[in-house]
Amino acid sequence: MSSLKLSFGAALFSMSFLNPQEVQGVLNSLKESHTTHPDTAGDIPRLLPGAPGSLSERLKPQGKGLRLTLRFLCRLSTKGAIWRAARWYDWLKLACGVWVSIRCAVCVTIMHIHCPDLDTPLEKQARTMNDLYQAGKLKRVLLLFGISNFQPDLLQKFLAICDANGYVKPSIYQGDYIAVNHGMGKKLLPIVRKYEIAYNACRVLASGSLSGKYTHRTEEGTRLSAHNPLGGFMRPLYDQDVLDAALKRLEEAMEAFGVTTIDAALRWAYYC
Repeated sequence: MSSLKLSFGAALFSMSFLNPQEVQGVLNSLKESHTTHPDTAGDIPRLLPGAPGSLSERLKPQGKGLRLTLRFLCRLSTKGAIWRAARWYDWLKLACGVWVSIRCAVCVTIMHIHCPDLDTPLEKQARTMNDLYQAGKLKRVLLLFGISNFQPDLLQKFLAICDANGYVKPSIYQGDYIAVNHGMGKKLLPIVRKYEIAYNACRVLASGSLSGKYTHRTEEGTRLSAHNPLGGFMRPLYDQDVLDAALKRLEEAMEAFGVTTIDAALRWAYYC
């Protein structure tokens, strides 16, 4: 089995870690544990969207050795107007320009389409990525093109468009990989295997739900709290009776072995 490569999701920057000094403490801990792949996006920090570049610049001397994953949403609201289909190419050129400057601070290795823009034809999304790649715009920014949050049917359509037109295809898919929910194995993983796309597992703890705190109604201070900016997104995903029941069964099974649900979920993600 190949060695496990760990990535750190930076969504907590500006929430749990509020200033460059606290962020630097996190980066130091990551380096000590040989975790060199932070994962961020254009809407991270959540309370200060668009700030990863400026934050990276402030941390430039300490950021060496990190390999950054960037994800982007091709939707930009400006005074009530939404830049979409007609502006995809221009928006991405702008994003690439910004991220080239970020690369001065840390090495950018992957750029993801964070999620599909359902108001823009898939062909246009695929063609835009290919045009920028062929023009050398992306080659200055990344080594790998990734994709995430595409449902299996939509992912299959996107890849079919790439095949039919000779467009560059994503080489990485980032998606959920959770011990108590094997839905990704039914449709998504077969597509990923067919196209030989690497699968980056995320939310292996179900955004903290597998800690048991939310199931036992001690969610305050977690990402599922009503006071957390992510709470409104997380609760519909994980506030489900079926998940509560699965977690309780997992707790009962692991108690006999003296293993926490967190350890069990992490081991499952690694070995299964």
